[in-house]
Amino acid sequence: MKVRTAIALGLCGLLALALFGCGESGSSGPTAGESKSGAPLVGAASCTLVVRYQGSLYEGWTVRVAPVEGGSVGTGVLPGCDDGGGPEPDEEIELAEIAGVSPEVALVWAGQTDTVLLREGIEQPPPEVAELLRAPTCDPRDEPIELSGPWLGMLGADGNTELDLAPPYDLDLFVEASSVPRYERAFLTVRVPASLGRPLTRADIESSLWEGGTISLRVGCGDQGTYLVEHVTADPPR
Repeated sequence: MKVRTAIALGLCGLLALALFGCGESGSSGPTAGESKSGAPLVGAASCTLVVRYQGSLYEGWTVRVAPVEGGSVGTGVLPGCDDGGGPEPDEEIELAEIAGVSPEVALVWAGQTDTVLLREGIEQPPPEVAELLRAPTCDPRDEPIELSGPWLGMLGADGNTELDLAPPYDLDLFVEASSVPRYERAFLTVRVPASLGRPLTRADIESSLWEGGTISLRVGCGDQGTYLVEHVTADPPR
């Protein structure tokens, strides 16, 4: 099956440096196009994520906080997709509950962290799902905040692919560990200001971002709950 691209650790594509080309990407998640939450999924494909489960269709929504996966509910069917490379057959995938949410409302594709599956026809997700669609804002009471986790990409402050490693630019990461628990499991975008000089190098891109490595940051809060990097280091995968 051609994997429907979502967030991949070390992904080049839109979030890496066009100047340097692509290295090996990490594992891919489901899906395609633009999510129901309105946040574009990383990567590009022409097939929307839809899963059939017990006679109902479930649609993929991008999350900004990874859901806590519950018990297995069995399998669903991922309909075959033709994204330009020829049609593919349907595929069975493992599905699981979301903690605190009825399977008749929403599910997760087991092992995937960047998407929830909401049953078709439910226009407003329940609070337990809605809170997964919004990244936590930076709270000044938590400063300084330590964050670390897989490094997902970087973009120039103007939204274009960063080329010369001169700040300001934005870094994307999945927070696996934090000095404040409320930021854990979040997909965050943090701003590296010009005042830091050039804290990351081409070697960091090649050994960490491209190879599915991690990034560690100390951040403070900017305007409207944004994140401003005070210190950053990148490490290759262990």
